[in-house]
Amino acid sequence: MRNIFDLQMFHFLKFRRKTSYHQGLGRCLEEATPLMNIQSSQLKSIQKIRNKGLKLLSSGGEDLGEIWSRRPLDEYLIVYAAANVMVMLPMKDAWEKDSSSALIEKVAQITEDRINLAICDDKVLRPTPRRV
Repeated sequence: MRNIFDLQMFHFLKFRRKTSYHQGLGRCLEEATPLMNIQSSQLKSIQKIRNKGLKLLSSGGEDLGEIWSRRPLDEYLIVYAAANVMVMLPMKDAWEKDSSSALIEKVAQITEDRINLAICDDKVLRPTPRRV
């Protein structure tokens, strides 16, 4: 398995908080922004898209899995997902600069293990249903 890397796990292991809670992409982006090579105007546009997308995802009390599996996918959710992807590689690059190869290898292995587990049990990577 190649080119799959769990940024959430990378963040968790690299910055070890006193909690077992994994930060979401928004918080990771907030912390990585000063290290990333992204223009502030581009970052503001991405944040605006993310905020609108998050509002869309949280309105109506629907299960996130249902929202993402509905076809055709809402056009704005495609834009939201693309905006998220645009920041992921610069975020990974910024964090890798001062990370040990052992940490990077560990995250790669955890990522591969989680994907293999998900292939065997498709419930593993599904978001937990929200309580309304």
